[in-house]
Amino acid sequence: FGKREWISVLFEKLIYDKKFNISFICFNNKNEINKIEMINNLNIPQFTIIEFDKKNLKKIKQFNCDYLISVSYLKKFPIQFINNFKNNSLINIHSSLLPKYKGRSILNWQLINGEKVSGLTSHFINEKIDSGKIIYQIKYLISINDDYLSLFIKSSSSVYKLLKLTLKTIEKKKFSFKNNSKITKCYRKRIYGDEIFVPNKITFSNLYNFIRALKYPGPFATILIKRRKYRIYS
Repeated sequence: FGKREWISVLFEKLIYDKKFNISFICFNNKNEINKIEMINNLNIPQFTIIEFDKKNLKKIKQFNCDYLISVSYLKKFPIQFINNFKNNSLINIHSSLLPKYKGRSILNWQLINGEKVSGLTSHFINEKIDSGKIIYQIKYLISINDDYLSLFIKSSSSVYKLLKLTLKTIEKKKFSFKNNSKITKCYRKRIYGDEIFVPNKITFSNLYNFIRALKYPGPFATILIKRRKYRIYS
């Protein structure tokens, strides 16, 4: 389950690993289907799910997967769906070091807030957003020169490594998974229209962080001067 950009990077390595057998891919929306050539060539079933009803539950269960992996998937799995699968089989890969930065558009928010360290977290999926027990984490540094694109590359290129370590960890006996139930701020999705810079206090640092967080492939930052909007590209 996931977003095309993340799935594409993951598959560049995954298709050469014979330990993995990919049964299907469920994208966020229908516009993402059949857009990744390497997946099309393998004839892997591709589809989207609008609602997790009985029909779609049956569709997923017929593949008889050992694990269901979510990578930047935008829909929340309902508890009725989760309860139909065995324990420790639903896994999410999240682009922060949980429990910090639960929610959406996390790479953007970490840059806006000037974080210097980030990473990826794999965790079991439960009924709460990004709150299942933590399985494994990978850390990386955020440099002052990083922007949204470079941070996406750092994060997405580590998904394959994290996935392998995650499954290896699950298969270990007597392994204790980390608690992730701590209540922290849950970030909402950044949307087109909220890219206008209106800080509580204007400093070079927070202006710079805001601009680099919304660079390509984001919506780009916009500043309002005398009622006119100016888009900032770099």
